Amino acid sequence: MTEQRLRVLIVEDVDDDAALLVRHLNKAGYAIDFKRVDRAGDFSDSLQDADWDVIISDFSLPGFTGLDALEILKAHGRDIPFIIISGTIGEETAVAAMKAGAADYLMKENLTRLVPAVVREIADAQERHARREAERSLALSEERYRIVAETASDAIITIDTSSIIRFANTAAERIFGYTTAELIGEPVTKLMPERHGSAHSVALNRYLRSGQRNVDWSSVESEAVRKDGSEINVMISFGEYVHDHDHSFTAIIRDITQRKRDEDKLRQSEEDFRGLVEATTQFVWQLDPKGNLTEFPQWWVDLTGQPYEVSLNYGWTEYVHPDDRDEVYKTYTAALESREPVVLTLRLRDRQGDYGHYAARAVPIFNDDGTFRKWICSLSDITERMNAEEALRESEARYRELFDSANDIIYTQGLDEKFTSINAAAFAVTGYRPDEIIGKDLSQLVAPGSVEKAREMTKQKLSSGGSTNYELEIIRKDGATAILEVSSKLIVENGKPAGIQGIARDITARKQAEELVRERDRQLATLIENLPGVVYRCRIDQNYRMEFINEAVFDLTGYPQEDFLEGDRIFGELIPEKHRLEMREFVLSELKKGDRYEVSYPVVGKRGDERWGYDRGQGIFDQNGNPYALEGFIADITERRNSQEALRRSERQLRLVTDTVPALITYFDRDLICRFENNYYLEWLGRPNASIIGLHLREVVGPVAYEGIEKEFMIALAGNEFTVEREALLERVGSGGRSSYLRVSYVPDLDKEGNVIGAFAFAIDLTETKRAEEALQKSREQLVQSQKLESVGRLAGGIAHDFNNMLTAINGYSELALRKLSADDPVRKHIEEIKKAGERSAQLTNQLLAFSRRQILQAQVVNINDVIQDTTRMLKRLIGEDISLEADLAEDLLKVKCDPGQLSQIIVNLVVNARDAMPDGGTILIETNNTLLDAKYAAEHVGVTPGDYVIMTVSDTGVGMDEETKKHVFEPFFTTKDVGKGTGLGLSTVYGIVKQSEGNVWIYSEPGKGTTVKVYLPVADVDSPIHRTPQQTNDFRFGTERILLVEDEESVRRLTSEMLRSCGYTVIEANDGAEALAIYRRSKEKFDLIFTDVVMPQMSGRELADRVLEIDPEAKILFTSGYTDNVALRQGVLDETTNFISKPFSFLALATKIRESLESELSRS
Repeated sequence: MTEQRLRVLIVEDVDDDAALLVRHLNKAGYAIDFKRVDRAGDFSDSLQDADWDVIISDFSLPGFTGLDALEILKAHGRDIPFIIISGTIGEETAVAAMKAGAADYLMKENLTRLVPAVVREIADAQERHARREAERSLALSEERYRIVAETASDAIITIDTSSIIRFANTAAERIFGYTTAELIGEPVTKLMPERHGSAHSVALNRYLRSGQRNVDWSSVESEAVRKDGSEINVMISFGEYVHDHDHSFTAIIRDITQRKRDEDKLRQSEEDFRGLVEATTQFVWQLDPKGNLTEFPQWWVDLTGQPYEVSLNYGWTEYVHPDDRDEVYKTYTAALESREPVVLTLRLRDRQGDYGHYAARAVPIFNDDGTFRKWICSLSDITERMNAEEALRESEARYRELFDSANDIIYTQGLDEKFTSINAAAFAVTGYRPDEIIGKDLSQLVAPGSVEKAREMTKQKLSSGGSTNYELEIIRKDGATAILEVSSKLIVENGKPAGIQGIARDITARKQAEELVRERDRQLATLIENLPGVVYRCRIDQNYRMEFINEAVFDLTGYPQEDFLEGDRIFGELIPEKHRLEMREFVLSELKKGDRYEVSYPVVGKRGDERWGYDRGQGIFDQNGNPYALEGFIADITERRNSQEALRRSERQLRLVTDTVPALITYFDRDLICRFENNYYLEWLGRPNASIIGLHLREVVGPVAYEGIEKEFMIALAGNEFTVEREALLERVGSGGRSSYLRVSYVPDLDKEGNVIGAFAFAIDLTETKRAEEALQKSREQLVQSQKLESVGRLAGGIAHDFNNMLTAINGYSELALRKLSADDPVRKHIEEIKKAGERSAQLTNQLLAFSRRQILQAQVVNINDVIQDTTRMLKRLIGEDISLEADLAEDLLKVKCDPGQLSQIIVNLVVNARDAMPDGGTILIETNNTLLDAKYAAEHVGVTPGDYVIMTVSDTGVGMDEETKKHVFEPFFTTKDVGKGTGLGLSTVYGIVKQSEGNVWIYSEPGKGTTVKVYLPVADVDSPIHRTPQQTNDFRFGTERILLVEDEESVRRLTSEMLRSCGYTVIEANDGAEALAIYRRSKEKFDLIFTDVVMPQMSGRELADRVLEIDPEAKILFTSGYTDNVALRQGVLDETTNFISKPFSFLALATKIRESLESELSRS
């Protein structure tokens, strides 16, 4: 078997240890190329010598650590698996190393995991390289998509599952009139007419739930709204993108407004054509390109008596005169082949057997692209005019005018006004064939009165560009005139006008029809003005503005007709707002069912009097079936309405009294049938929308409770009035099985003769009073526990603050000493052990600060899911293979404001506790969700503020705990683990961090049933951006700037001063804020930075900073502290703009932070 070659860089100061690593890898079948280094400079140089497959590093080396090597690797920007091996490393340090970027850690005394770890990490690195290449390809693909989107002529818009616009191209700006910035972040319904908004939301929600589409996504025609409020017609193609948590929809939108207008014009033209065909004395039919009938010509049956089925397959030739059949057949078949216009005469036998002379004509119709579409054919009876050639020419002219007007004329002209091209449709309108028109100039075709108008339109296009629309009159070849509607624009070649392209439509028939409509309108107006009521037509808009209303509106409202039609009077405003909204909703709902509606509503007249109208009308719908107007008749029903209202008012007063009383009221007759119930009783039963009137008592209360309640009613029906207090005998809907406590009074009902005819039951629910007493006792117990933890926290925080000052000196002087000792100095190992002990002590004090809520939290707006995912990648190796770590994270999780590092610590502590609670393995589940803690919940839980929260739940399937253990879990140093296996600060740290972040933590557990910990964190401001951790750098630089050092602890001040001076800085020391302020004021030289402790006697660091900034607003300030109080740094939570370094700090951390503060604009706190 061929050995796999492996390139390994080993960071180790002991040759034997390095050789041991190589032997382990050789035994696994690897051929090893390795290099051993033990100094930082050699390690840095070696990273550039070769492409290493893996780096294996000892944790502690003389003058150098594995974490230092890891930082150098990061500074080189290399992605090489980095494994730490040590004989002394502890679990907490190992976790810190993996947080810093180490792939794994191993103990030198147990290298059995070395080979699996190397194999796994090399595979992971290869996967990361492949993923980065995929991301680069994705970025390239997205750039190509962006170029396509920005150059597309159609609008391209992307929305998310909440209908919010996330992308819009430049074409969208042109089509809708909004800028891209005005669109992005807005709901897509902004581009829709109001009538489409709800339908869009319903369709989107249905699709997200069920995947069901109600339209063809490839082509949807609809309407849209531009920024100026105008509506346009659009064609939309939809696409969907789903990847991981990204779910969006892309719409390609084309403006088809002009096309729709053209289609409307074509439809009107076809309707005109059909009307003219029905009105003419000629016979007309149409054939498809193969000569087949597209519509059965009933006139043929009427003329000849020959049935349709007999006329097929040339059966119709039997009615052609025998002498004409051959010629007719040849002409017919030749025309189908040549697709040229055909004119012929023939004799046909009618149903009486007589032959008559007829002129047949067939005209081929072509599409705009020149493809053949159909034949339009006609047959004229020319028996009486056969011998008159002039009559024949006039018949042909009428034929052309009548039938060739179905299509628009498309033409081009040169700037010399001569026609250069024209389609066959011109023949139907002008009588000229295309070849007769080409070469003619404008004045030879256009009527004299319209020539100047046409020329003026040409000048307008030449001067301002664009297109022109106008009407003009032409002279047909037969001398008749026709009116054309013309739309034309310039032809531009090489940037210069070269001619004119236009479309002309014959609107002669429409002009005549308009005149006819005007006459009919006059007749209709006379009829309407004599009707006994209000006749109207109004638009369906916000105000239902009247397009027409008759004079009878004066009798109903006191306002004259012209106020509504010519003035600003709006009929809808005379209807009280409540009724207006209800009426609008009702009418629109009725129009969805059909086209008619009936509704009554009040109208407030000019004199302030209210009259009622009965409105009966119908909707007017557009071609898409959407209502756009109402037409109806309003009758005055005021008097009838008043009498009905008086009766209803009496009934309402009775209902008002019973529904206002905060009691459960029912009435049962002698047969125990319910005859009355108030709303309060129905709501209490849990069935507010289901009346119990007409039901028997057994049906109302159920068989279990019936026996006891029936006895009470029977006592009342015997004429006794009495009151009882007891638990409710029936279970209510939605009560969750909880019992209720009632006080019930029974009162018999007597008729005029004194006979009992029924009984009232009046009940008061006393349940909440009972529960309030129980909740008060629970709150007292929670308050005692909270005060106990607060007292312990204050003690721990004070101790930790003093420890941090001492540890700053211990760790700092240890680090300075190590930097001055050579690698082989015998004292070096002793000082290294002191430094390690100091670092472990610092971790312990940080945990005490976290519990006491005096730790410095660098609060940022974060998504908890991001922190969980980052942390669990490291935890999966920490918890062992026999435990399953699972996560169920909400996709729509809201943001919180907290310290992401401390949040990660919470997750680590909870998961490690869960692991230790499952010695035989099990499952750990991390869940997130949004939740609302209401006032009721807050009242039952001490320290909880009502509001929106994000909840993180960590559950395990471990051994669980009893009630006594749960009472102490948040106390510091309390642990159930064996000696040496836990500090007892894990859950107390969690408690302190959560409380300092203004959150809450609750624990639920039972022996043998596992444990669930719920962490509630308040939702952050919705406008706050999510924080992303910046790329860290290992850039270590010195400086010569002037620094004012302010520290009340002398040992810490001396240490910090020595560190800064060793970096080349000039340091001036002050032992408190007052002394520092005095030095600053009298100093002639400017200080480049003020480095101050936060908590000091007399004057705090925060107050010192405020005083300095009053003197010099540009001053740069860096804060430090072992902990903070509420006044100094806002309850220990740092603002994102505050420069801060926590105690104890290392030499490298201090030097880096000082340099960063000097160069950062954020230092001006």
